[in-house]
Amino acid sequence: MLDSGIKSTEGESPATDHGGWLREAAGYRCVIPALKFEQTPHERSRVELSERRDRDGTPLARIHWEILPSDIDSYRRATLLLCGLFNQGGLARARMRPAYRKSDWSDIIANHAGHQLGTTRMAHAPTAGVVDSDCKVFGLNNLFIAGSSVFAASDYVNPTMNFLALAARLAATLTAGFGEVGQGFRFGHDRPENRYLLEGWSHAEDLGIWSEGRVSRLVLPAAGATRLRLAGWGYREVDLALSVNGIEVFQGRGKDAQRFECEIDGRAECELVFSFPSPQSPASLGESDDQRKLGYFIRSVELSG
Repeated sequence: MLDSGIKSTEGESPATDHGGWLREAAGYRCVIPALKFEQTPHERSRVELSERRDRDGTPLARIHWEILPSDIDSYRRATLLLCGLFNQGGLARARMRPAYRKSDWSDIIANHAGHQLGTTRMAHAPTAGVVDSDCKVFGLNNLFIAGSSVFAASDYVNPTMNFLALAARLAATLTAGFGEVGQGFRFGHDRPENRYLLEGWSHAEDLGIWSEGRVSRLVLPAAGATRLRLAGWGYREVDLALSVNGIEVFQGRGKDAQRFECEIDGRAECELVFSFPSPQSPASLGESDDQRKLGYFIRSVELSG
């Protein structure tokens, strides 16, 4: 964030001072606005681990912060443009502070930097960032980040409301399907419900289990349930066709079945078949060395009604 000051006055002898930005005297008014600018994200501004360690042996952070010459140029041109608009409209006579009247602003000091953002940027691919649109770290299935570090670009205004909204959305995603009324089946590491997963599933992870291959199947005791709620997420842009007891109930991108609900036929058992025309591996997309053909990460199924 860069901070500039301009004046809209010809003199400096006010009688009344209002907090440093508005000064008044008889027939005289001076306004000193501050212009705030965002920086362009670039790779040389980053946080990394240093060789220094704290008393527990943990490496300390080293911060690199640079302002691009193009940012300084945009900063100068925007300030001059605003001054010109003031003058042109007859609203005020704008004058630059002495330090800003030269053509080269490269030695202007940025005097505010209140929001450190973007060190684990959100992106559509691991080559452009650290987390995807669900705040999940690329290449890891059980690591998520909630905070302003996932912002793709910085902003002058306070970021708190935005990253709290992201954190609330992430919490809703991770807890989807849990704690509802009905018969719930949660899958994952050491979960007894894993016995209902038949063919086409990978190893259990903390939050659930990935499908592996073109077809994955599970059969649950339904006890006459008439409604099903599925929680999980699809891998990347992989297509999914889901059938329940032989009836197709969903067809589309697996990521669109993150929280899916449908009516079922009230049988004693409920068979779910996940079909993937083209499952993909993280290795084929350059995300990691994981060779599994992934389609859908199942977290829970709830049967009710």
